Amino acid sequence: LIPVFPLDGEKILIGLLPYQQAVSYESLRQYGPMMLIMLIFVGQGLIMAWVDLMGAPMAWIFAGNNMTELWYVISQMFNYLFKTPW
Repeated sequence: LIPVFPLDGEKILIGLLPYQQAVSYESLRQYGPMMLIMLIFVGQGLIMAWVDLMGAPMAWIFAGNNMTELWYVISQMFNYLFKTPW
């Protein structure tokens, strides 16, 4: 759930926050639709990276392929995440 105004995550977040923080968070409500549009257009690369990162292992887990392929995917994921910058 994404805690941006038009979505349901915002209502859950406000219910969990202390009163003062919930009031100050609600003052940002008018910017919610604009932030959602920015998240869709600008954050598309981040969302697709997350789907690519988590989608392949989940597909292999639930499709029933052998564990060797799963370990290969996990090792490639860690190599991608923690590769050295040089």
